[in-house]
Amino acid sequence: GGIYAYKVTSMGILNNSISQNEINGYRGYGAAMEILNPQGGILVESNGMISNSINATYGSAGSAMRILNPISNVKVTDNHMNHNTASGSEFSYACFFLWDALEQDVMVDRNRFIGNMAEYGAAFYSRNSNKLRVSNNIFFENQAETAGGAIMLFEFLAKGDPDSPVYQEMKTQMPTAQVKSTGSHACFVNNTFLVNEAGVRGGAVYTHVDVNYPVFFNSIFSGNTASFGKDIFSYGTVPIVLDHSNFNPANIGGSYTGDDNIYCDPSFEEDSLHLASNSGCINAGTDTLMVDESPFCCPITDICLLYTSDAADECVNV
Repeated sequence: GGIYAYKVTSMGILNNSISQNEINGYRGYGAAMEILNPQGGILVESNGMISNSINATYGSAGSAMRILNPISNVKVTDNHMNHNTASGSEFSYACFFLWDALEQDVMVDRNRFIGNMAEYGAAFYSRNSNKLRVSNNIFFENQAETAGGAIMLFEFLAKGDPDSPVYQEMKTQMPTAQVKSTGSHACFVNNTFLVNEAGVRGGAVYTHVDVNYPVFFNSIFSGNTASFGKDIFSYGTVPIVLDHSNFNPANIGGSYTGDDNIYCDPSFEEDSLHLASNSGCINAGTDTLMVDESPFCCPITDICLLYTSDAADECVNV
């Protein structure tokens, strides 16, 4: 696609417009940028990745960006990843595809994911990334053909249906991958999921996790659709944590734990996605959430770099 980097010692990609790149062929990865096996820190900040596409006859991943096997910290912040499309006859994943960050710190903060399309996790897909922190992002009108209208989280346990092409693809690319209990949990805080769609499961979020369950808090789910789990579908042997958030309990598929959730019309302003002054979501969040005796903290500022006040994220215009 637009940028390709392999085993870079460190890298910053800032203030670029990376748009209308197209990949065609049997497989396609990273239409706007692909970063493989980085050996040092990665910063992706203030870029526009717009209308990139992968048209693969077999499979694709990362219509905007694919990052594989980082061994140091990754920060992706203040980017616009809009209207990117991944397609393939067997599988297609995500505008932003993150693979096996394992125990590296990964921050995905203050980004806008709008109108992206794929089969799984149309906006963001993460595999085996246990120290992932996703905060202050907008997920708006993303569409997945099968699961995870905005997000798909997957834990690969080196087991699965041997007839599944998705399983075989993962097994081929990372045959020794194993997941163990790390005590770390991917954290999603102060995000807004609005009008995302999945054809089958998880209109906003689909999780397939058996060990290191994710934590969601201070977030808004509204207008998402799917046949099963309009907001979230959790497929796995452990419940996810869903706390201090706004959603309809009937729109959650699978098991979850959590307290102090609300269900109301978020009341966005007519001309934007800011919360109206009378929204029941304002001041309905929490500064700190304790999970397994570990604190998960709300960001100090929101997507506009304004100070937050215990509320789910207020969103800027899209």
